[in-house]
Amino acid sequence: MTLLWLSNLTRLENLNLHENLNNYTSSFNSSQLIPFCKLLNLVSMDLSDDSFQGRDNSFQGLIPHCLGNLTSLTSLDLAGNRFEGSIPNSISRLCRLQTLYLSSNELSGSLMDFLGAPSECLSYSLQILALNNNHFTGQLPNQLYKYKNLNILALDSNSLSGPIADSFGNLSMLSGLDISYNKFSGSIPTSLGQLSDLHHLDISENKFSGSIPTSLGQLSNLRTLAIYQNSFQGILSESHFSKLTNLRVLKISGNSLFLDVSSNWIPPFQLKTISMDSIKVGPRFPQWLRTQTKVHSLYMSNASISDAIPDWFGNLFCYEIDLSKNNIRGELPMNVELGYKSVQFSYLTEFKFSSNNLTGEIPKWLCNLRFAILDISSNKLSGEIPLCFGKLQELEYLDLGNNHLFGHIPNSLGSLSQLRSLHLQNNKLEGGLPSSLHNLGNLITLDLSGNGLMDVIPSWIGGGLPSLMFLNFQKNKFFGDIPFQLCYLKALQLLNLANNNISGPIPRCFNNFTAMVSDSRDNSTYFDPYYEENIHEDIKGLELEYTTNLIFLKSIDLSGNHITGEIPLEMMSLCALNNLNLSRNNLSGTMPETIGNLSKIESLDLSMNALSGPIPQSLSSLNFLSYLNLSFNKLYGRIPKGHQLQTLDDPSIYIGNEGLCGAPLLKSCPGDDKPSFVNQPTETKLTNDDHDEFLMWFYTGLGPGFFVGFIGVLCTLLFKTSWRYAYFKYLEITFNKVFSGISIKRNMLVFHQMLFLVNTNSNAILYDHHILRHALFLLPNLFL
Repeated sequence: MTLLWLSNLTRLENLNLHENLNNYTSSFNSSQLIPFCKLLNLVSMDLSDDSFQGRDNSFQGLIPHCLGNLTSLTSLDLAGNRFEGSIPNSISRLCRLQTLYLSSNELSGSLMDFLGAPSECLSYSLQILALNNNHFTGQLPNQLYKYKNLNILALDSNSLSGPIADSFGNLSMLSGLDISYNKFSGSIPTSLGQLSDLHHLDISENKFSGSIPTSLGQLSNLRTLAIYQNSFQGILSESHFSKLTNLRVLKISGNSLFLDVSSNWIPPFQLKTISMDSIKVGPRFPQWLRTQTKVHSLYMSNASISDAIPDWFGNLFCYEIDLSKNNIRGELPMNVELGYKSVQFSYLTEFKFSSNNLTGEIPKWLCNLRFAILDISSNKLSGEIPLCFGKLQELEYLDLGNNHLFGHIPNSLGSLSQLRSLHLQNNKLEGGLPSSLHNLGNLITLDLSGNGLMDVIPSWIGGGLPSLMFLNFQKNKFFGDIPFQLCYLKALQLLNLANNNISGPIPRCFNNFTAMVSDSRDNSTYFDPYYEENIHEDIKGLELEYTTNLIFLKSIDLSGNHITGEIPLEMMSLCALNNLNLSRNNLSGTMPETIGNLSKIESLDLSMNALSGPIPQSLSSLNFLSYLNLSFNKLYGRIPKGHQLQTLDDPSIYIGNEGLCGAPLLKSCPGDDKPSFVNQPTETKLTNDDHDEFLMWFYTGLGPGFFVGFIGVLCTLLFKTSWRYAYFKYLEITFNKVFSGISIKRNMLVFHQMLFLVNTNSNAILYDHHILRHALFLLPNLFL
């Protein structure tokens, strides 16, 4: 599409092609703007979101310099394109320009050239300047104060740095200032308190430090104050808020601040959004919250609150509430009169109360709300999961893990068709999996670990939950074979069935887990930036927590079961796998020769099985391997050497395989060179004659000397009663100590052997039949 015909409209004053040009073609280059430069009567030009590109072969400019010829322009909007380079200086000639939108492009360079030496007319006319979402660097020029009529300044989401000049306080007409998501440092200028017309102040996500000036408390027109995620320190007192009567949004999270106000403080504002995560608000539950009757969002996670839930908490209900990671105790109110609030809901809510000390049962009034996120995990809640949870049709994330819940998993959970994450781990649930869960087609995470569930692993998991990425059933009582239908879960990154009663072979189709075959990061699109998924996994003998790094978790753990057969060769194609634990089973056969294909493996545990044959040489090619356990099998032959394997020099890795030899074991392999002894230097050697003569004189003097000394001792003991008593008393004590020491060392050696058996695998438990067999063999020796 050509735009040349537009140059004929010489009397045109308003040109608005917002989101129009890209309806005709996929993109335009900046040279196609040149015809617009002939429209000298233009007052307003809007070409936003039209996919204009930057540099091309026919036109070396970016934003065309000729736009500076449109001297009648009062508004220029080029936002949402892909312009590159710097802002042309010709723009500063537009003496009538009031609004300039260049946000969401690829512009870069310093702002000194454009803003540092403004023309007198532009500095007087410009009212709105939006340069956000670009790549500008460097500091802000001190000359910004010359823009006397500047009303809105949006510089957020760039790479600007340095301090904020005190001259900002001279921008007396400023009502909106957003410099968030940059690299600004230093302290907040006290002069900002002079901006009496300021409505919106956002300096969050920078590197600001120091204390918060009390002058901000004088901004009576301020509606939004956002200073979160900086390095501010010190106390926030009542004087910081003294005149903020119009404040509606307060975001101060992620700083080392302490909110120090009296218990009877009545704030001058009525807030809608309160964000105080990781701010010291406690230890008492903040009483001033009782005065805030219009709150929609309350975030006070990790706020050092250590107190009981107040009686009036039920009246504080919000659309979004996060009081997690505190020490709040007591029961959630069982009856809450929601009144008009339950009717006013026009969007989904979230309720996060995890990592506290809540007790009692889960209140059923929660079922009357519209939740997207319900997280009350890591408390001391008891009772059963309410059946009415099936009414939460919009629920996407449900986390009830790490509580004392009991009973069965209710069938009603199967009606939560929007559910993406279900955490019920570490409770006291029993029974089987309700078949209704196969309706959860959007489920990504299913964690039922650490319960008393007894069932076969349902085959419908493979067909009914196609989006599943994280499946954790460890530490339950599941039995039977592993269904081959699990292989339909192509997106699966975590399969943990450890410590159950599973039997049968490992399905050969595990190579269908394509997320473990490829190191692709495409699955990152499944993660919700507004919810932090949390999964604990035992890897390398440690319990590791995965949250934002879940994309890197690719693990299979089938340990502590009764699995038989051989390790399938097909599993060796899982090249992106970083943890494989098949320990404490009844696997037989040999280790696959192609085990070196697991190129990303970091932890490999095949201990306590019945594997035989040599260790494949390809094991030495695993460059990321940092944890290895092959103990208590029937392996034999020389231990491979080379690369990363050389750093794993702990002999316990191979203990219990009597046929293995070579380093790091002390057992040499057949054909290894015997250790050689270096002769002493020639000048220190004794000849044979010298040696014989020395021995002759030594033995000649030894006999008479011993006889004379022995007679002397006997005579003394015979005629000196007190010496005789002391001597034999000493012999008795010495004999007892020596005998006891030998016995203790021997028993401690036996005891350490038992401990080593238990500790060879972090998941080992004493009642495991392999360990018990060895422990019972050694136990009697402790009492000998």
